[in-house]
Amino acid sequence: MNAFFFEDFSIRSVALRLLHKLLPKLTHEQLFEIAQILSVDGPNECQYWTLEIYKWMYDYITQHITNEVNISLKSMSEKFYHHVREQLLQLLSSKNEYIRINCRNFWCDPKRLSISSHHRLIALVDQLYSIKTENEYLNYCTNFLLERTTHNPDYNRFIFENPLDKCIFQEFPLVCNWRQQHHTYMTPLFTLQSQTTNDPINTNIMTMDPVHFMQTLTDNNNKIDQQQQQQNPTTGMLLQTQEISNRQQFIPTQILDNNTNYNWLKQTNTFDTSNTYVLPTLSTQNKQTSLIVNVENINKKSKLISSLINQFDKNENNDNNDDDIFRLKRRFLKDTGKLHSYFARKQNEKKRKEKQFLNEIKLKQENQVEKYRTYRIGELPDIQIRFSDIIIPLQALAQYDDHIARLLYSNLFTSILTSLEDKLSNDEYIELIETIQHRFNVMLSQSEIFYPSFVISLLDIILSKSKQIKISSQYISASVIASHLEPIGILTLECFIRLNQTNEINELQYESIKKKFKSDPILNNQLYKDIDYWLELAKCYRSITNYDDVRGIFCQISPLKSLTLKAIEEESHSDFLLALNNYVTALEQYPLTDDTINDPILELEHEFWTQSMLNCCNQLNNWTIMSKHIFIANTTFDTLWSNAYQLNYLMPYAIRAKLKLLISGTEQEQLEQEDLCQFFNNLSSITNVTTTTTTTTTTATSDSETTFVKRSYIEKQYPFELATFFLYQKDFD
Repeated sequence: MNAFFFEDFSIRSVALRLLHKLLPKLTHEQLFEIAQILSVDGPNECQYWTLEIYKWMYDYITQHITNEVNISLKSMSEKFYHHVREQLLQLLSSKNEYIRINCRNFWCDPKRLSISSHHRLIALVDQLYSIKTENEYLNYCTNFLLERTTHNPDYNRFIFENPLDKCIFQEFPLVCNWRQQHHTYMTPLFTLQSQTTNDPINTNIMTMDPVHFMQTLTDNNNKIDQQQQQQNPTTGMLLQTQEISNRQQFIPTQILDNNTNYNWLKQTNTFDTSNTYVLPTLSTQNKQTSLIVNVENINKKSKLISSLINQFDKNENNDNNDDDIFRLKRRFLKDTGKLHSYFARKQNEKKRKEKQFLNEIKLKQENQVEKYRTYRIGELPDIQIRFSDIIIPLQALAQYDDHIARLLYSNLFTSILTSLEDKLSNDEYIELIETIQHRFNVMLSQSEIFYPSFVISLLDIILSKSKQIKISSQYISASVIASHLEPIGILTLECFIRLNQTNEINELQYESIKKKFKSDPILNNQLYKDIDYWLELAKCYRSITNYDDVRGIFCQISPLKSLTLKAIEEESHSDFLLALNNYVTALEQYPLTDDTINDPILELEHEFWTQSMLNCCNQLNNWTIMSKHIFIANTTFDTLWSNAYQLNYLMPYAIRAKLKLLISGTEQEQLEQEDLCQFFNNLSSITNVTTTTTTTTTTATSDSETTFVKRSYIEKQYPFELATFFLYQKDFD
């Protein structure tokens, strides 16, 4: 196991190869233990073998879960499955194209993703979502959705079968070499400058007669072909592999494993040329092979040998004039200074070439332009475009633009849902909507980074299907405030409020006329939903400091306490001290006791008071009151972690208050912050737990996994607080 932690990647690569061969002989517990140790980081070769290991483990664990008989091992098998799934999802966003395409083709297999649109939508929101890959979620999900179009018979069909009129088309010479990124043909047609009329390619196409252009272009191509045949009589000879416009004349032979490296965007096989196969480039084409004798090199070598012989003769003549002692010294002692300087120059030159090569690779990756379709030019616009000519560039653009990916994902998702509404039965469609609704709630509640494009894509789908998909208002407000998307959150909450009001009017029209008392559970439930949406809407408006709308919301909600409106008025005038006093008074006058625990409206208002009070304490830098109202009734950091609401709303204020009191508080206050020190120090012990995993039990493994999850979450959400704490403890490691 220690071989997987070596800094020498060559040793790690050999260990991964051996492990891949030994996988069928390992037990279930050993495989689970290995899956937690492996890392997707490292060079391309290590990533490749890690991918192959996780692919084997995924097929193994899915089959094992379906045939699971022992209930005691079911929880471990589920953890095993989710861990392997998350690692494979991380490899979908690998920087190496070969590994990325290989992993995507693995997921696209019908054994893992269903062919039907119904089940593939469920897989997108369940099987293919992970907290760790949220920023790349739209990228690979749009790829999986559009990949199914390649199996459709209409994929390569023309959108318009016939052209506008009978005319001759010529392929437009679009050069995509990364070394010529400012080439003339990479610019739009209307910016081409007329240069010479003899060369039709460099002629201003927009000001030239199209018929004359096509005739001149055809004649010029024929002349060029004739000249090339006259100048190159050895065209039938075998040429060496070289790079011409980013296309190799020969592709290295590789074993294709069921088209695992087929890229449907480029419609070619993707080869791992970055590590195993290094193809020669333009800079390496001048190297001479050992099979051809070069006369110039022989002449140079002969001249060099003759000069060395002459120099040796001169030295011998000078040596005869010296004493025998110096002759013996020269015979046994060599001039090591020149030898050292020679190898030092060679080493510096080698480093310079390696640095230049790496810079060239980086420049190529930054400036590489991919051409996903061909273009034709003629007398009239070319409308004979295939469906694939639209799908492929659209998906390629979505890989590099989050805005396009968000629009593409939400539109595809809603379009498929609309089409399934007519194809599925009523029960199947309701079950599908309930599954999507549940998964959207989970995705918004479990998110850690609240990636803006990801959040807004889900809200776009919810808005388009607002009558069918209902999401918790707390998850909507929390996600939009964290991702600074308050306008779209306000629009969504207001849409739900209008729908609720419409439903109430419809119920009054169709129901029999009867009085409904406050004890009616249906009325209380509806009132709870209305107030819940209104309070979360007020939080969104307050987040953008729009207190006029916040006051308007609290003025029309009659069941709320008068202290709430008074505190909002003072908070809108930036009088946070009076607002804090009112919130504290409200919390003390209306506590959540056993008698009032069943009042959902008071519980909602109590949450609003707590959050507003903490916000006022933060504005006033009153860390003592903040810490006092958070850590009540045996509340610790572990209890805050176990509750999703407390983790999202109370944990930020808890860490900030404890850290401020630890640094700037009195001696007594500093001693009281021992729980924060213990919480952060336990996170730093994950390294020791990981290195001793091979000798621990399953319980210790789960504890280390929980500690790792806590550490990753704290590092993402509170990096500055964590760094400040360790600087305060003078722990610079």
